[in-house]
Amino acid sequence: MTAFLILAALFHWRLSLHGYRSKPHRLETPRGTFLLPKDEYATVRAALDYFQGRDEGEFRLAVVPEGSFFNYFLDSVPVFYFNASLPDLVNTPEREDRFIRDFRDKDIKYVLITSRWASEYGAPIFGRDYLQRGFHHIRKRYRPVAQFGAPLFNPDEAFGALLLEKIPASPQNNPPPARPTTS
Repeated sequence: MTAFLILAALFHWRLSLHGYRSKPHRLETPRGTFLLPKDEYATVRAALDYFQGRDEGEFRLAVVPEGSFFNYFLDSVPVFYFNASLPDLVNTPEREDRFIRDFRDKDIKYVLITSRWASEYGAPIFGRDYLQRGFHHIRKRYRPVAQFGAPLFNPDEAFGALLLEKIPASPQNNPPPARPTTS
């Protein structure tokens, strides 16, 4: 039994050391420090810098399919029901409807799409392999404003993020409210 515990401890130590070495870049923020691989560090740092100095009301942000740590480091309350939009969490029409409803009903100014590959679920790419209707809903209502890191879902699987901003409603789509009548 003692030998088993020693082997388990050594194995855990080795895994921890490997994990620490694979994430050599320290992202230091007022909310804490995060260790990241090089490509993720550059992407996350650029995205955080983009939002620096903006108040929470100005940049209400939803991160899909995964990346709520952006909200944490920006000290921004998540505006989205889903912490992650991975295949096993949105795998029914009802859940996809909820995803779309959140975008329709909440005042979400920005959407940050991260290149979180979901191969372990058998549906690796957000918008192509899962949540197609949700992705279509976002694309119709938001426009790209910034690319951080590698392009989304690139063949090298390097981390990247695409920032989208809500398209302002046009006057044709939103007529002014009717004037109150006076008697």
